[in-house]
Amino acid sequence: MNPNTIILDVQGFKDLYNNFIIKELAFATREYTQTFLIKPPYQFTYLTRDEKRQVEWLEKNMGLHWSEGYIDYKEFQRMIVSYLENMNIYVKGSEKVKWIKDMCANCNVIELHEDNCPKLSVLAKKYCDRKTIFNCNHHVKHCALRNVLCIKKFLNW
Repeated sequence: MNPNTIILDVQGFKDLYNNFIIKELAFATREYTQTFLIKPPYQFTYLTRDEKRQVEWLEKNMGLHWSEGYIDYKEFQRMIVSYLENMNIYVKGSEKVKWIKDMCANCNVIELHEDNCPKLSVLAKKYCDRKTIFNCNHHVKHCALRNVLCIKKFLNW
């Protein structure tokens, strides 16, 4: 396997214009795994009423919180684009593929389709228990780190 190959997953919100606002990014190589929680690009008070309802629903049902994060949004965008340059990136989901390609033109994104990789919910049932891989306590059902670790296990890395 090419040393410039990673598995990547992201979780976040959609704004009023259907733009993806990243909150969590996780990636794995054969050697290590990394996760980032990104600060929101603006305060909750600037969201529209519909956006606030979406955020509140996601916080309640997925545990993904708007106010969480330790990396500045714009700083993170610059940092991740430079890191992803010339990488081969495995990702599950067409929206995530589009987000990565829009952000980084010089990377090779390989989509893991259902014909060559089961749904994340299926992978989670198979690989996500306390004995097999780490489980996030904050947003268990939709965790980028959990998704990356499940895909890594499935690919036998």
